[in-house]
Amino acid sequence: CVIVNNDASSHHLLSVSGAYKSELDNCIVAANLCYGGYRQIYLCTIVNSCIPEADTIENGNTLTDCVIGSPMLVDVQRGDYRLLSSSPCIDAGSSSFLLGTEDFLGRSRVVGSAVDIGAYEWYAESTRLSLDVDVAGIYGKTWYVDSVVGNDGNVGDVEISPFRSIQKAIDVATEGDKIVVGDGAYTPISTGNKRLMITSRNGALSTIIDGGRTNRCAMLGINVTDTNTVVRGFTFQNGSSESTNGGGGVFAGSLVNCVIKNNRIGYGDGGGVRGGQLYQCIIEKNKLWHVRNETATPKGAGVADARCINCVIVNNDASSHHLLSVSGAYKSELDNCIVAANLCYGGYRQIYL
Repeated sequence: CVIVNNDASSHHLLSVSGAYKSELDNCIVAANLCYGGYRQIYLCTIVNSCIPEADTIENGNTLTDCVIGSPMLVDVQRGDYRLLSSSPCIDAGSSSFLLGTEDFLGRSRVVGSAVDIGAYEWYAESTRLSLDVDVAGIYGKTWYVDSVVGNDGNVGDVEISPFRSIQKAIDVATEGDKIVVGDGAYTPISTGNKRLMITSRNGALSTIIDGGRTNRCAMLGINVTDTNTVVRGFTFQNGSSESTNGGGGVFAGSLVNCVIKNNRIGYGDGGGVRGGQLYQCIIEKNKLWHVRNETATPKGAGVADARCINCVIVNNDASSHHLLSVSGAYKSELDNCIVAANLCYGGYRQIYL
């Protein structure tokens, strides 16, 4: 079984959000909300299952051959409980608990050296069009940010006492925490590839990070391959960078349901985004602008060095640059994407490498 997204957070410290006085075999328990962030499992007998680390200590549970930590599911918030290719649950179950030959989707079970933990067998195509990152994670604590009533002197970890800036929440959060952001416009952020979920309450149209034409909107990692920070439901706009790192709007990280628009770079690559992963994002009206060093040729007015899934890359502009400039996507992987109407020198090279 998969036991996820159940809620006991409004109750007493002794409440249990996931499983109580039960036997769990080949099960996944994750992302259940509980008072104080722990006690998802209590007084249970657990065999060949994947459970949060907090439930291995002083909760009266008996564990045998368990996986401790995140199950690495495709998208917990959207109800997609299939396993990512990086999941520790693959081939980690016990076939002695099988009651049939099919998984929840009716596919053959087992396909590897052993049955997978949870309700789904992992297949190579399962995560082809999903971010290779645990976008929900196992939240340690939730922090709150509000541009109207927030104050960075508040405690931040209760909804009635939110921080005012997203950066304050990032600085105090620890690996695996979640940050919930209210409507409004916010200043640029930097996470250093910290494993966080930063999510807006009401989506990208209501929640904006603005670079003010002087700064990159978000620095979510150090390297283009950094994806630990997941940001969901934001608009990144008016960012600017003359750094050789590029990424006028966003550098690295994992973006979900975001809009990246009206950003620019003078050096490096990726006017909108450089590096990381994007899922169901709109990348539009970003620009490569004229550089003082004529020997430098920025590429990818939209994206560069990124993986894009179900994205729209349109109306980005590299027309003021050299013939070698690229207006849409450069050195990227595009899955189920639309690339159109990007302006480039001479009218071509919207996509390259």
